[in-house]
Amino acid sequence: MTNLALSVKSLFLLFLVTLAIALVPLAQAKPPKNQAILGEATYVTMPLRQLAHPVLLYVDKEHLLKRGYTVEQVLEKYGFASHVDGEAADAYLEVFKTAYVDGNGGIGMNGNFGSGRAAIIDEEWQIKGSGRTPMVNPNADADHRNGASLLPEAIHEAIWSNLLAVELPYGA
Repeated sequence: MTNLALSVKSLFLLFLVTLAIALVPLAQAKPPKNQAILGEATYVTMPLRQLAHPVLLYVDKEHLLKRGYTVEQVLEKYGFASHVDGEAADAYLEVFKTAYVDGNGGIGMNGNFGSGRAAIIDEEWQIKGSGRTPMVNPNADADHRNGASLLPEAIHEAIWSNLLAVELPYGA
């Protein structure tokens, strides 16, 4: 496995922890809160496996502490993904969590039928780069069917989400 692939799996939390979202108590396989508005047919489920050795390279610790979480808790509770081609089998533990994937496809989705690399766990935590989802079109180009999120993209999104959380009148 390449260092880039390791970084992708290690950094899937980068974007996640910088968002200003309200955390809820954990509950296995609870659907996303907006499913009540969008309808049950909007989502499909998929299993995610716990990462054996997740690493968090960036986190807004103040954000976590305000919500009563430590870095260790975040890694344990949300360090889940699905296998990406090229990864070693021992990159994962035999601990599973059900995730929800939206089926909102359309023009601009690179032929996918919805989120091809993002999944929601525990009602509101969206994991981008969670691995290939059931919404991936097998005929999509390699970059849009592998389920990965690249490190430069994660850094870019973390910077912008922090900036916009301060600058926009209602946060980001």
